[in-house]
Amino acid sequence: MRNYSITNLEQSKRLFYAGLKFRTADYIVDSTFSKVESVMNVIEKPIRIEAPSDLKKAETSKYMSVAWSLGKLIHMLPDSIPSAYDENNNEVANGEPIDFNLVIGRNSIRYVSDNGVCRLSALGACLLDAAVDMTEKILKESYYLYDDDGEDEWYDE
Repeated sequence: MRNYSITNLEQSKRLFYAGLKFRTADYIVDSTFSKVESVMNVIEKPIRIEAPSDLKKAETSKYMSVAWSLGKLIHMLPDSIPSAYDENNNEVANGEPIDFNLVIGRNSIRYVSDNGVCRLSALGACLLDAAVDMTEKILKESYYLYDDDGEDEWYDE
């Protein structure tokens, strides 16, 4: 049975290509294959990464991949993002950056200002889909660089 609280292979690839480092993953997924009566079965076993050597196994095995848990993705999102632009990419009137705060819903993640203006939003079939989408957007928009020691390093762009 598939554990839907961690990213699947496609979601993990999206995050990697957006710039998320493998070393930030908190799971590896070991896949085994079996054929029963002309039907191919895939069994995925998530394994929590406890040591750097666990991650090395995933790098060298063609049957293992890295994955991120929903909790890890949410933990990596910044609590707020500063922006000199509103949701329509228009400069803010006074020129001073405003903070857009993280708001998590049942199947959505948004960055909203105190007056209700939304800067970024991600909607998914479930919260994990939204977290993958938002992490990808945050990385592509260069709002922050997540360091694997748990610290956010903000760009000065």
